[in-house]
Amino acid sequence: MTSQLVECNHCRSHFRVDGPAGAVCRYSCPCCGAVAQARLAAATQAHGSAPGTSAASDVRPSAAPAAPSTRPVTSIAEEVPAMAAVPTPSYWSREEPGSEGAVSQRVVVSPEIRRAVQALFDGTWSSVRTRDRLGSEKVTKLEVVQVLRNQNEALWARYCKRRQAIASSCQRLEFQPVETRTRTVGSTPAAGKLFEGKELMEGANEFLLFHGSSPGATEAICENNFQQKLAGDKSLFGPGFYFAEACSKSDEYASDDKEGIYKGLYALLVCRVTCGSCLYTDEVRPDVPSLMSKVEPRGPFHAVLGDREKARGTYREFVVYDQDQIYPEYVVIYRRGQDT
Repeated sequence: MTSQLVECNHCRSHFRVDGPAGAVCRYSCPCCGAVAQARLAAATQAHGSAPGTSAASDVRPSAAPAAPSTRPVTSIAEEVPAMAAVPTPSYWSREEPGSEGAVSQRVVVSPEIRRAVQALFDGTWSSVRTRDRLGSEKVTKLEVVQVLRNQNEALWARYCKRRQAIASSCQRLEFQPVETRTRTVGSTPAAGKLFEGKELMEGANEFLLFHGSSPGATEAICENNFQQKLAGDKSLFGPGFYFAEACSKSDEYASDDKEGIYKGLYALLVCRVTCGSCLYTDEVRPDVPSLMSKVEPRGPFHAVLGDREKARGTYREFVVYDQDQIYPEYVVIYRRGQDT
């Protein structure tokens, strides 16, 4: 057995987790009830020493035990059995028989898929500009340069597990399906190829949505997914992961690489996002603590749908607070353009 000090990403309390050394274990926060899992440190770590590296999704190792928000208490961990293999999408590229294969790789898509992504960009673009677009540059279109498909078996397995749990939860709730601009555009012949074989789970409000990034930052996201510690605490709908149905909105948050092979180019991620039961709000100034109290693990909802299109005439935003509800599926490298 070993003991490890961790911090809850939901309520920020500190507590110890006791469990089998070196095992992947599931445990819950004794203060707010958030459930997470992590690989506990080896048994050589003494009780009370600095915590080791953790793979927790909701509860992470505490950087230091000083000044915790609550007095550390102990949560007994339960060892998690090895997860059964999850089938990967049929459209992923396959390794040659007998080869070891890469469990995480970025694959250049076909010209047909690249054209479909361009059609999705064109169909979801809007001329609406918000205060989040910095500078005076006038952008009227995005020109796709390259599209990479993220084939990460570990992230895919975690995503599928969470998606299934949300789908089961939605069957017990008064579920309200949500229509998105990406789905509408995806039903057209020009963009439809991108959606072939996706089998998006409509009963869990699973969508393809955009997230602004930079070419240099996308590799870490594709490898390790979005990180809770980087979620902005002062964001409009709280510390979550923000997605848009319009590429023009996500482009406002994108940045270009200053050097390297993608110098001067920008990046968007096209992600699968399972939003489940969405908490709708069109408040101009939403009450963040109230919203957070209604979203899992404290409430019945799985995501927030912030209707800024109604509130401010801009865009709707989709926010989730659990990175396992996200699978970063495509990296789109592009340049900003202007109509001539």
